[in-house]
Amino acid sequence: MVNYAFYFDIVNKYFNFLHIQSVVMLICPQEAVKVNVMKEMSDRSFLLSFSVDSIRDNPIIRTGTVLDISCHNTSLILQMMSARKMFNSDMEWLLMEEVNTTESFQQTLQNDVLKDTLALPGSCVTLAQFSENERRVKFYEVYRTAIWEPMKFRFLTDYFMNGSKEFSFRRGYRSFEGVVLRTASAVLYPGLFLGWESQELKEVDTISKAGYAFMKDIADHLQYNYTLLFLDFYGYETNGSFNGIMGYMQRGDIDVAANGLMMNQERMPYVDFVGDILVLRSPLIFRQPSLSTVSNLFVLPFHKTVWMLTVVVTLLYSMALFLNLYLKMRLLRLKETDDSSVPEIISVIMAYVCGQGTGLELRPGAGRITLCILSVFCFFLSVSFSAKIVALLQSSATTIKSLSDLTHSPMSVGMQNVFYNTHFFSISTNIEVRELFQKKILPLGDKAIMKPDIGIQKVKEGLYAYKVETPWAYTIITQTFEDKEKCDLDELNPFPLPTLAVGLQEKSGYKEPIARSFSRLLEVGIKRRTMNIYYPQKPFCNSNNIGYTRVKLTDFKPALDFILYGLLSSFILFLFELLFKTRYLFRRIVRKEWPAHKEVI
Repeated sequence: MVNYAFYFDIVNKYFNFLHIQSVVMLICPQEAVKVNVMKEMSDRSFLLSFSVDSIRDNPIIRTGTVLDISCHNTSLILQMMSARKMFNSDMEWLLMEEVNTTESFQQTLQNDVLKDTLALPGSCVTLAQFSENERRVKFYEVYRTAIWEPMKFRFLTDYFMNGSKEFSFRRGYRSFEGVVLRTASAVLYPGLFLGWESQELKEVDTISKAGYAFMKDIADHLQYNYTLLFLDFYGYETNGSFNGIMGYMQRGDIDVAANGLMMNQERMPYVDFVGDILVLRSPLIFRQPSLSTVSNLFVLPFHKTVWMLTVVVTLLYSMALFLNLYLKMRLLRLKETDDSSVPEIISVIMAYVCGQGTGLELRPGAGRITLCILSVFCFFLSVSFSAKIVALLQSSATTIKSLSDLTHSPMSVGMQNVFYNTHFFSISTNIEVRELFQKKILPLGDKAIMKPDIGIQKVKEGLYAYKVETPWAYTIITQTFEDKEKCDLDELNPFPLPTLAVGLQEKSGYKEPIARSFSRLLEVGIKRRTMNIYYPQKPFCNSNNIGYTRVKLTDFKPALDFILYGLLSSFILFLFELLFKTRYLFRRIVRKEWPAHKEVI
């Protein structure tokens, strides 16, 4: 009969070393013994349970399970745990077996009890063979590379319970030994795809190419082979089931995705994500429009207070000239002439303000002094206005700073022909994002979705924002844009995309080795090297080669509009004057003929 005091000493040292305090013990003593066990383990600060129902699928903390393989129901428990995929890195299993001697490995019950156990290389299963007489325990790690492969027992440590040596062990590298894993990758542009390692058109399917490069390095490190299934979709949920790669993952038809998958809430129940391959960027790329495109360039040179001051000064000088006219006509007893009439004075004021001057000569000295001071004021005003206009024409100010600015600008918006763009736009709760989508994208329908080369060409032409993955955008921009066009580029990110990570089946037994192997890629610099190959840097703007900005029609369009409105106003005023003059002449004719007509009557 097992000495449970010795038994629990082993359990205590093992789980204390692993810093695990929550343990489920599946042993076969009587209830009275379990009560003593409960007291003993509680005194040692363990949370203890004897029920198999206490084993949770997704424990909040890492837990341990002790299984006595000599019990009669051990095979049933192992089969049930294998079906639930409970042999993973979240659960530490300690299989206890008492033997007569520990000099050599005793393979007595393992072939029968563990033959169907799904303890893959990512599991944490340890077999402890102990001899109470020798006060000695040997620990073996237990795993198999695939369900059809035989179980492996690798020696971990040899420990004497009465010795002074501190208990410790370390699990080493686990080779997959050539086992074949099922993988899949999505190629969204099969017509442009030239191969995984082709240096031409590197911007095509960069997610798949980078993911395949990582998987190939991991496969070489862990020594496994793989079959690769080509698909055209990553996979999104529809009525509770997924399509694309996610559909194969949900059905258990593949073991690991060969390219990165976006981590989001709807995929979490079906996929275990490890590592972060990359953070995909898909911003809205556009050329900053000129100031004249989004605002009236002719009102920008002066602040509103300067405009107000200009109006006040103009009114004051107008009042001064009107006063001069009044004094001229009333006090000096001079007759009013056409040159000193009220309409003429208004014309003089407008001419000086516009910097045109006038041929009018005011005879009183006070009027001449007033016009001289007004002309000097208008001269400095005109010089400042003209200089500022030139500076504004050559400036590259940031006119679009937010999604709201883009929505209310005259720019059009399009996006790359990938499904996640429409998906994330439609589920976004951000007010500015939803407004942009509803006002700029939805009204265009399918015309807003286009291939990257077409979208970037529209960006080059101006007044167009295109949402595209940066590898596509930066490659095409580098090849086709001039320095001036590169310097005008700007980006807005409507929403951050989820991190792309390696996807495995839920509770996969290969999760831990693949996660560690991916961390190794990061540590030795292989990940950075791969990213530099497939993800180009943002195009450099060489401002020394920009030159001067040519004035376009849109820059002085407000001036043309002013001329057209002025011509229209003058024509309408001319019609009114003509009508008034005709009516006046008609009345004079009637007044001359009316008396004769009356005498006839």
